[in-house]
Amino acid sequence: LYLGLASDHTDRALEATSVAASKQVCAKPVATTLWPLEEIADLDALQLTTDIEENATWTRYQEGTLAAIRPLADLIADLPDNAAMLCGTLPAIGGVRPAQAYRMALTDPATGRTIRLDYSVTTLPVIA
Repeated sequence: LYLGLASDHTDRALEATSVAASKQVCAKPVATTLWPLEEIADLDALQLTTDIEENATWTRYQEGTLAAIRPLADLIADLPDNAAMLCGTLPAIGGVRPAQAYRMALTDPATGRTIRLDYSVTTLPVIA
């Protein structure tokens, strides 16, 4: 088992109509680094941060530890072999809103190592 970092990006406008469709229309950016789960001493202590670009300035959007989401041990208990799973998110600081660029990090305070993921969004026009 490995732990990584990804974004379950959604189309906010479409989400008002269908959560499932809003997830299906967006790519899921994934970091290129994975940590063996057995190397992590305390899953709950791992720190997550997300910043968004608003008006050409980076703004903190999410911040907290994995203790604030559903326990990973519960989620992976029934995970089949060769599966991948996105496991939750933290509350948005200042409310949920779209942005043109995102940068996020998962940090292990016990080791000081960090997984990073940065990506930008291209909004496509709706074509009738």
